[in-house]
Amino acid sequence: MKKIKSNGGYSGIEIAISLGIISITLLILSALYFNMYIGNIEIERRTQALNYASQIFEKVSEYYYADVTEENFKTTKNSSGNNEIAGIEIPKSYEVNIDIQNYKNNEATDVVKNVKIEITYKVGNKDNTITLNRYKTKEVLITPNKPELKENMIAIKVQKTNETSTYKTTNSSDTDWYNYRQRKWALAKDNQSGNEIQASELYVWIPRYAYYIDSEQNVNIEFLYADKNQKVDSYGNLENISSEYIVDSKFSGDNKNGYWIKISEIKNDETANRLNNSQYGNFIY
Repeated sequence: MKKIKSNGGYSGIEIAISLGIISITLLILSALYFNMYIGNIEIERRTQALNYASQIFEKVSEYYYADVTEENFKTTKNSSGNNEIAGIEIPKSYEVNIDIQNYKNNEATDVVKNVKIEITYKVGNKDNTITLNRYKTKEVLITPNKPELKENMIAIKVQKTNETSTYKTTNSSDTDWYNYRQRKWALAKDNQSGNEIQASELYVWIPRYAYYIDSEQNVNIEFLYADKNQKVDSYGNLENISSEYIVDSKFSGDNKNGYWIKISEIKNDETANRLNNSQYGNFIY
């Protein structure tokens, strides 16, 4: 059989083989490129999904334990048609499911919640899902608010024996510095006033509170948590105060958690005087 030669001197078979090799090579390169492209898309979308999960967990850390609920972290649609969870905008191409379960169902021992986030996204025609878990531990909520010593202040402890009161310096970690149930109030002095401690120069810490004056003109006090208008219940959860209670207007701005007042000025301060005449007064100093 006579071989057919091309103008360049190659036979038809050689050309066909060459074209076949080129086609196979192109197919392999295309497949590799496609796999690399899909891989890059997968990495990009997975990274973004992890970023959204991280934002949600960050928001969980900002919420109080009692407020970490599926209702507060449910998915809604915003005006752009995207998903929104606790103020976090997530594209509609990402499907988010949040499951929040109490570690213990008994209210008295409910101190840990398991927050599970599942985010599903598509890469090509395939659904991919990441699942992450994090625990939310119940914070210790304490009222009344702890005294906030200023830089120029020193904590003072009072010791009363019969009719005599003695004072000595202490620090904020001293568990005997104050005790509201015993009507023992947190005291402090200006550290620039010398070593001598004069009762009239001492300051008293007035923590944030709400008050209610009953029909017999008795002043009832509810101490409030941080800068909120809520108290702490017997299980350590935040609880709204009764509607008849009023939050003193003086607790705002720099005084939102409480404030210091000189003992000598208490009688002219309605807020301090109201507390002084409540079930927690008189101040002992």
